[in-house]
Amino acid sequence: MMRRMILVLLMTFLVYGADEIVFAEYTNEADALQAQWMVEDILLTNQIDHQVEVIQDTGTGYYQVRSDPIPDPRERERIVRLVRHLLGLDTGRTAIHRRNGTQRLSQGKKARTSTSRPKRSPFYGAVALRAGYNNNIYDHTRIEKTHYGLYDIDNNTSIIGDVFLSTSAHIAHRNRWEGSPLFVNGSLNFSRISYQSHSDQNLQELSLKEGIGYTRGNHTLFVPLYASRLWYGTDPYRYAFGIKPEYFYTLNDRTELSASLDLLARRHIQAADRDWDTNHLQLTAGARYRTVSHATIRGDIGFIADRRVQGALSDVSANGLFASLRLMMPLWGDTYGNVGFRIDHRSFLDKNPNLPLRSDDKSTLNIGIVHPITRNLSVTFDYQHAENHSNINAYTYRHDTVMFGIKAHF
Repeated sequence: MMRRMILVLLMTFLVYGADEIVFAEYTNEADALQAQWMVEDILLTNQIDHQVEVIQDTGTGYYQVRSDPIPDPRERERIVRLVRHLLGLDTGRTAIHRRNGTQRLSQGKKARTSTSRPKRSPFYGAVALRAGYNNNIYDHTRIEKTHYGLYDIDNNTSIIGDVFLSTSAHIAHRNRWEGSPLFVNGSLNFSRISYQSHSDQNLQELSLKEGIGYTRGNHTLFVPLYASRLWYGTDPYRYAFGIKPEYFYTLNDRTELSASLDLLARRHIQAADRDWDTNHLQLTAGARYRTVSHATIRGDIGFIADRRVQGALSDVSANGLFASLRLMMPLWGDTYGNVGFRIDHRSFLDKNPNLPLRSDDKSTLNIGIVHPITRNLSVTFDYQHAENHSNINAYTYRHDTVMFGIKAHF
């Protein structure tokens, strides 16, 4: 035991200029191999595609879980603390194994290659199945009349709820060129919502995103292109193309700042001479902070500008601001929860002078829980409450949605 403590202390003092990272040591090879899988998952979750190996130290006989170096010292210390916490070990500075000459701590030998995990494919994804209930599927108002100029118009106040089944799948990849700050990232996503009694609200969407990024020091720039197609039932309803440059700055090992520009063009298909186009612009600035208790707080503010044109029938501009706050935190064991709140203010101006200015204020509350059953399978719970208040009563509504589901990762 004393010998091991001395070894760890020596590794701690030699942290700077180090090569390989030693996350943990085990007396049993089976325990080390199990930890190897967990460390690879944690690194990939944090977009670090490093080979993780189990090496037996010939001096102590311990099995060490090691990975390639992480150049940024602050990022390295953050990852080590996270890994050691999730492995149930004490936290501390990085334990390092040096490779060069007399500074090498020990001559190691690789664990049995027949049981070592091969380098993971750059592809990963998930499949989810959820069942839920929406108590206002058409977002109808509960207010009976809308005052419109000199008229009082009767609103449709038939509040209809329905049970639905949601299926979704996505596959993604991330690749980084060895020795280069460039990387590529992309995903293919599919989702479908099927209502039990109101098939006119069935919705399915297919989207593709692919982009290239650049990382240097604390700075990361990612520029993805994306496209999507949406159907109501089997009828095409909308397709879209866009670009969304994103910039991230790592302020310290707990704080990250971000900014993004979202440019999107959408075409909605209705009937002959009644299709309409939307041009969308969104500017967002945000910050993310990780607490010592491994919770994450994220806040965003932004500006949205839309223009919707339907030939000579309609030309509407919609501008607004939004702010959101989200907290993700461990609850018990491996169970995580999240709660998010967002507020939007939008103003809609139609070029038709006979139509009044419409002003909406919307607030949305989201609550979610994820509980892992196995390493690749988890159960989920989601709840959403949304309220929209408008000076035109027909657009004032609220709805609640509850979902239970199961999600498989690969």
